[in-house]
This record gives sequence, C-alpha cells and structure tokens, in this order.
Amino acid sequence: MTTLNECLYGFLAQPHIPPRGKQRQIVLEIMGNSKGPLSLDQISSLATEKGLIAVGGVEPSCRYHLNYLSKLGCVEIISPAPKVENVARTEMSPQIEKMARQCYGYGRWDAPYWFIGLGEGMGSESLYKRAEAWGELQNEGLCDCRAFHERIRENRWHEKPVQFQPTWRRLMLLLMTFLERDGDDDSLLRKYQSGEWGIREGETCACELFGLPAPNFKTYKTLMNGRFNPEESKDILQKRIEFIRCKISCHNPIFVVMYGRGARKQWRAIADCSLPDDTICKLGSTMMVSAIHPTAHGVEDAYWVNLGERLRLQHQSTR
Repeated sequence: MTTLNECLYGFLAQPHIPPRGKQRQIVLEIMGNSKGPLSLDQISSLATEKGLIAVGGVEPSCRYHLNYLSKLGCVEIISPAPKVENVARTEMSPQIEKMARQCYGYGRWDAPYWFIGLGEGMGSESLYKRAEAWGELQNEGLCDCRAFHERIRENRWHEKPVQFQPTWRRLMLLLMTFLERDGDDDSLLRKYQSGEWGIREGETCACELFGLPAPNFKTYKTLMNGRFNPEESKDILQKRIEFIRCKISCHNPIFVVMYGRGARKQWRAIADCSLPDDTICKLGSTMMVSAIHPTAHGVEDAYWVNLGERLRLQHQSTR
C-alpha cells in the first residue's frame, strides 16, 4: 500500500482566497515556486529553510497543510506508478488483459460532451481490484464513475466531504462555462463531480486513450510490456483509436476535448485532421480540440474558462 511519504505533490493553482496561517503560506509558496512534483522530504527541507517551526515536527505539519491544499484543488497528490515486475508477476490476469483492450472510462457513448485523456492514475488499490470492478460494472467499455469508485472503495471524489479530483475539476470548469453555469461556485462543482460526472445516465463521456491506469506513455508501456509484446501493444492502441473515432462519428457529440500535449499524434488520428493546439476543428458536426493537460504546471483556471467560452460561441454560431 502506498504511504503518504512515498507520494509526490504537484502544484495545480493558487487559491481564490489567500490562506491564513504562516505555515500554510510557506507550504503554498514552496509549491507555487516548484518546477515539478516534490516529495514530502523535499518540501519539509525547504520549509525548514524558510523558517517553518511546528511543535509536532515540520514533516507532519507540511503533510497536514498539503492535504488541506489538495482539498482546495491547489495541490495534487501523486501516487507512484506500479512496478513492472509486480504487475507482470502477480497482476496480469485475463480480466486485466481484457481491460487493456476494452476499458474506456466513464459515462455513456451517446453523451453530448466528451473528454478524452491518456489514462487514469491509480491510488493504493491494486490493478486486479480495478479490473475486477470494471468487469462487473462495464457496459460497452464504460462504467458509471460513482459506482466504479464505490466498488474500489475510493470515496474521496463522491462522498462528503467531497474532494476535488484535480483533472476533473478543470474539465468541469470548462463544461460549466460552456453551459453558462456558475463555474466559480466550488459547491456547485463538487456537487456535479459527486453526482453527475461520468455517470451512466449523465451528459458526459469521460474517456481514456489507455485501457490500463497510466497517466503517461512511460507508465503505459511499463504496464503493457508485462503482458503484451511491442507489436500487440501497438495494435491495441491503434484499435482503441479507431474505436473511439467510430463512436464519435456514430453519436456526434457536441464537443470532444482531448487533453495532454504528449498525445498530439493520437488526438490528430482521432480527429482525422492536423488539429493544431487549442484550435477548434470539426469532425462532422462535432467540435474537436486538443488541449493542455488540466494539471500541467503553470496552467490556470482562465485557460479552461476561455476554452469553454470559445466552444460555446462557435456552437452558437452554427446552430
């Protein structure tokens, strides 16, 4: 099981209201100035240099404030990727093989609003546990987001007090802007995440390029190499791209937002056009756009608000 000390912490955004308390301000300053994810040891060391003093110790204090900032959507807690040898030796069951080929995410294919990422992250639960839950709940490769996370006992995103899932929060902000709802209202976003995001009867399809939980190509190759040879892995990915493109053509969603600069080639294949960054293109009647990843360093909420507004204006102009 992953411990908090093994996790990395990534900076996402400054809070709307500056936090109170010198200790929390120091931790936030360290994260805001970081060039990438930091370990708890690194943060504690920097906090000590900046004069943070705590009765119970600097490390417990930093952990407490980091967890608080993660609930505000300012900091992301990143679990380490699964190790190749563990996956290959103990977790590559037939169900995981099927998941690699046919798991696509959450929601419903005929939803009007689509979001496609590289792949999910994974917490302390095992890959086998996720595959088992997916096998029980999936319909045409998609699960109900809330039901799936209840099944694997990951309750942070749906049970009170609801914590923001950092990637989803920015995507929901875009959607609320497009729908002209109040995206600045955190309570509204939390309610939407808990009860509407990626559900079976909802308005969103939260799709993934990878069938296995891998937030980047390096992790994906690590997981796939434990079960498939390189040619099989390449063939699986190509068939997934074709399947997603077919579903878009079949259901004609209003928009498809694909995010993550590392997958430009795959996004262009799905959109069937050159698809310059942040440019809205058309696949039939569907607006397609290749966006930066929601948790990329330095990206602010304004980027997602602007993209939501542009999608809405283009949609209105063609109605």
